[in-house]
Order: sequence, then C-alpha cells, then structure tokens
Amino acid sequence: MCSQYNPATNNTGCNVYNCLYCATNSSQCSFCLSPWGISSTGVCQTTVFCPSNCQLCVNSSVCLTCNSGYTVSKTTNLCVQCSITGCGQCNTANVCASCNAGFTLIASSGICLSCSVSNCQICSAANYCQTCNTVNGTQLYPSPNGGSCFACNTSLPNMGNCLSCNATNSCGLCQNGYQLYIPQNGTGVCIQCNIQNCQTCALNGSSTVCSTCALGYSAIGNSCVLCQFPCVTCTANQGPNNCASCSTPYYFATPLSSGACVVNLIPNCDAYNASNTTVCTGCTTGYQLNSTSNTCVFTCPLNCQSCSSSGVCTQCQNGYFLNTNSTCVQCQVSGCSNCSTGVSVCSGCFTGFYLKQQECIACPGYCSSCNGNNSCQSLVQSNQQVLVSIGTQTVLAVCQPNCRTCSNINPQICLNCQSGFFLNQGNCFKCSTNCLTCNSSNVNQCFSCYPNYFLSNSVCSSCNSNCLTCASANEPSKCLSCKNGFYLSNNQCIQGCPENCLTCSASGVCTKC
Repeated sequence: MCSQYNPATNNTGCNVYNCLYCATNSSQCSFCLSPWGISSTGVCQTTVFCPSNCQLCVNSSVCLTCNSGYTVSKTTNLCVQCSITGCGQCNTANVCASCNAGFTLIASSGICLSCSVSNCQICSAANYCQTCNTVNGTQLYPSPNGGSCFACNTSLPNMGNCLSCNATNSCGLCQNGYQLYIPQNGTGVCIQCNIQNCQTCALNGSSTVCSTCALGYSAIGNSCVLCQFPCVTCTANQGPNNCASCSTPYYFATPLSSGACVVNLIPNCDAYNASNTTVCTGCTTGYQLNSTSNTCVFTCPLNCQSCSSSGVCTQCQNGYFLNTNSTCVQCQVSGCSNCSTGVSVCSGCFTGFYLKQQECIACPGYCSSCNGNNSCQSLVQSNQQVLVSIGTQTVLAVCQPNCRTCSNINPQICLNCQSGFFLNQGNCFKCSTNCLTCNSSNVNQCFSCYPNYFLSNSVCSSCNSNCLTCASANEPSKCLSCKNGFYLSNNQCIQGCPENCLTCSASGVCTKC
C-alpha cells in the first residue's frame, strides 16, 4: 500500500494501492504509479494503463513524464518522440518547440542549432551568432565571422553604419552601401565609397579618398583615371608615356622606371637602351648578354640557378645540391627543395609538402602548405574556399556560389563577393548587367564596368564592338585598347594580327601568341 499523502490536508495516509499521491483523503488517489491509471472513483486500476511511452500519468490520456527520447506535448498531454539534439520540448513528433541552453531554435524547421558562442542570444547557423545579449546594460554585437560577441565603441566615427564589431571594439562589418576601412591603428570605421571606378576607399582626415582603383584605372588626385594601353596603371595622366606598370608582353625601357612601355621582343631581356628600345642592355639571372647578336644566352650549367661570369655554378635550383665540383646533384629525398648539407639530408620541402624527420610528406591535394599534423594551413586556391577547424583538424569547406571569401565559422556566410555581385546579410546578389561593382542598396548604380564597357551616369554602356576600353560616353567608338587579335590605329581597332596571335603591331608583327 502506498503511504504518500497530501501535506496540504490533515496528513491522512494514502490507502489506495499503487497510488503515488492522494489529494483530499486517504481513499481518493490523484496520481497513480506507472503503468497504472486512475479511475473516475480515484482507484488505481491495472486495466487503465498510462499512454504509450509515458512513465508517470494522471490517467490514460494525460501524461506527466515520458520515457527517454520523448517529451509531453503541451497540446495533447501525450508523449511524442523528441530525438532532436539539444531539444527540450516537442509538441509534435521530432519538431522542436523549445531548445536547451546552448542551442537556438530554428522555428521554420523545428531544429536546434548548437550555439555555444559566449553571450550569444540567437545563432543563425551552428555556432554562428546572429544576435548577442545585452551585458551590464551594454548591447554586444557579433564579430564578422560570427564566432564571438563584442561591445562596439559608439564614440568612434560612423558607428551608426556598423553591423558587427571585433576584439578592439571597433567596427568589423558595415551595413550595405558602406565599406570597412581599417587604418594603421587598427580601428575599423564604415565609410561610403562612391568614387567612380574605385574598388576600395580610405580616409584622409575626414575626407574619403580612393586607395585602390579597378584594374586599368589609376588614382590621380581623388579620381580613378582610365589608363591608356599598354599601361596597366599610370601616373600623372592617361598618356601612353606615363605608365606605372605595363601589360604583358610590354616592358619598361629601363628597370624600375616609369614611362613608356615597350614590347619585350628579346627573350630573357630585362633592360633596354633608353634611346633605342630594340637594343637589350641587361638579361635576367642565369643569362648573359651577347651584344653582337643582341640576345640573352643561358650560360649556367644544368640545374644551376646562378653562376659566375666564367660559368661556374654558385647556387643550384631548388631540389639540387651543390657538390665540391660545383655541379648540381638532385636531392635524394622525394619532395625536398633544400638539401644544402647533403643529398640525403633534407632541410626544406617544396610547396605542398611538410618536413617531418628529414622527410617530405605530401599535404592534402587542396593545400599549398600544411603542418606536422597534416592539417592544412593555406589553400592552393583561396577564392571560394575556406579552412574550417573541427577539433584538432583543419578541413576544406566551399563557400556559396558567387562568394569570394566566407566565414571560417560558417562557410555559408559570405564576407566578400565576386565581381559583378554585392553583399547583403551574408549572401551575394547580382549587380545589374555589365556592372563590375555596384551600390548594394541600388543594384542599377554601377561603380565600375567590365571590359568593352564605359561608365556614364552610374550606368555601364557598350564601347565599339572591337574595343577593350574606350574613351567616354561621348566617344564610344574611340578605342583606347583592343580585344585579342586586333591592333590599335588612330583610336580604331583593326583586325589584322596573324593566325594564333593575341596582340600585334600596326605593321602586323606578332607581339604575343
């Protein structure tokens, strides 16, 4: 006989067999031991069982506690299966209604996401914080990679346009239409970068200036100026004699200079006569100038990287050992790039290998470098891929389509988009047609254009069909550079290069195959 009783009454003993709890008198049971159920007269009957998967019930239709893997539904009072990791309450089988501490409920799918980020209130993906808690009256914000919660220093400039902060309490991610600028002091601020053909902006005092222009444009004053072919970047003006860097296969007439770019017609020549750019004056390492034939002749012995004027090797190529006879002998350790103390003693490995006990072990195929645990440190191709740490291992994950770089906490959250796309809440959306970069709050407002298009009033319009770049909206047929297979003559692109030739001179001499 059960001896439970209701302490709120006169402590009368409970005289109902298999009763857990009596309500008002010792002969009237309120709760029976499982699997018995209570009858209408307050007796625990063996014929009235608890509902399926119920440990403790009031009657056959009301359960109080369930077996492991089940919870009491608040809508039916019956036990429903609830095998979702981190879930504390299901009202429908395997559809979570509330999660345990350390997890966030995704109501649309009824699952619980692991959310072990300190001070995080809501995660939008596993351990990727979307909304942080308020701590001691201070609202915290998620870091750009979603792995931490930080306070923002609201006294910094433009913090009203900041979405998340970093460990220095300065901005780490800006709202759409703003760009993150981090000066040398490491304090991130949000600035608007509306300079046409500018990729990244900076602050000069309180003024916004362009720090990096789109390819083919150079920062002159506070504008991005289209350089004239064959310049890739230019200096004081757009003219072809004011290049800061040259397009392949063009080359500066004198090393480390700026000005006119000349065609590099002599293989392995790295300097030309300033007054006669067809005459080579210096050759690359390992080659010697033959002034008579105006050619660069390879003079070093086989597998030698550099040698003396008399042809004696002084340094071998990677993977070779310089012996006492000044001969380069291949290292005997597979993957070894440096065996300077002996052919069998490796002290350094080629890219894609790591050194372990004087042997070179191959990294995973997607790694350019890895450590002794075979854990990837850098990627062969970093765009659209990211390294994610799982325990002690570092593994490869792929970003979402059109994303250039993504979070190493949750690779589905994009941090930087490919050209032609803009970032909005971790996703990449396409700019309007022919835009290389655009305003994230207005996809039709272009900042820069693809080749064969020019920017006019924030719209990208087509140049002449054979132009690679053209002058302006007023002169779309005035070409500044040409597509492959065409040459520039009087600002027109003429088809006349030989077969299989990419670029040529006006006389039809091929300059690049």
